[in-house]
Amino acid sequence: NVILKDLANFDTNNPSIPISIITKQVTRQVLNDMLDDATNLNNQGLIDDIEANELRQLINIQIKKTNMMRIVEPLNLRAIAKQVRWLTDDLLDSSVSQQCYQKDDYILMAGKIPLGIKILLSGVASTEYVFSQDAIQNLKEFGHLPNYDFFKHSNFQTTYQQEDVLQLGCVLGEIGLLTRSRYNYNVICITNVTLFYIPFDIVYNAMKDNPKLESQIWKSIAIRIALLLSKSVIRLQKLSLEKLKSKLQTGFVPMLTDCKKLLLPNIVDCCFLIQGAVINPIDQTVYIAPSYISGTVHTLEFKDNYTRVGVNEENTIRGVIILIISNRDDSELKTKSEGDGLYRVIEDTFVHYRMSEQPTQKPSAKRSRKTTKGNPFSFTRS
Repeated sequence: NVILKDLANFDTNNPSIPISIITKQVTRQVLNDMLDDATNLNNQGLIDDIEANELRQLINIQIKKTNMMRIVEPLNLRAIAKQVRWLTDDLLDSSVSQQCYQKDDYILMAGKIPLGIKILLSGVASTEYVFSQDAIQNLKEFGHLPNYDFFKHSNFQTTYQQEDVLQLGCVLGEIGLLTRSRYNYNVICITNVTLFYIPFDIVYNAMKDNPKLESQIWKSIAIRIALLLSKSVIRLQKLSLEKLKSKLQTGFVPMLTDCKKLLLPNIVDCCFLIQGAVINPIDQTVYIAPSYISGTVHTLEFKDNYTRVGVNEENTIRGVIILIISNRDDSELKTKSEGDGLYRVIEDTFVHYRMSEQPTQKPSAKRSRKTTKGNPFSFTRS
């Protein structure tokens, strides 16, 4: 954070300098991870020594090119905003405005009601986590997320080392958009700041037209929380940051507003409870967000007393939010309603079909469409 604040001094007069430094740093990190991957593939016998050496040579060439990189020009404003995964062209074209702030101005203030999404386009700002006793009580008892978009560690009950420095492309207001709770943080300008502003009403209208949009925004939040929780999970500590992000990115967040019980099959690797509380009916373990749930848990029950609105919070939207991770790279997961409040996680068969080898010929009309177990492209004769 100290280095980023120093880079902010260059940002006003020459924004290419901090952008170039950060770009080179990130590129080198990716290439170093690729070198580690080449070594791991070689050790596992998936590639031989000759192939591994050739791969390392190619990667080292790219590292040298990266070190020789000079100036990286900043992206245009629209390209910066498009880096937000859930942000569509329709949202960008709908009454989006720009806001400008001077150095030392407050962009957000704790206790205020959030009204819109803000995306940092230029400049640097710092955050200050400020929680109330009501927010802590709601977190402990109900697993309700405090309205802070930039947690640095998973102990949400302390402000210690929770400060962050915000730069190009940072998004403010995602949690407030979905929970409608008051801000639990301040954002102060270190330099002059320009940002995109999208009123919540525009996003809410887009959610009506696109039911998946809410899930996509929750996924953006869930991945950030899951990265923090993963630090205390031994089996995930072995993964590099990039591999962990890739693994989490394959997960999905189902909307379970009417859910009473969720069934998790063996294709689920693990879950991250982001908001709310659930119960494992087998051993009566209660999980209160934020929590990691291992793949050995196959049933989760939702209790009404764990999903109600917390204390002293009016007009807030609450519910159980879970990030579900598959143990297969070639499939996606979705939920299927099977009765009154019963949901089952299933594999997306379309994705599985797409990843499979295509059949060489179409089945004849005399063959039935019933498939045999184990081969999606074999048919039984009538």
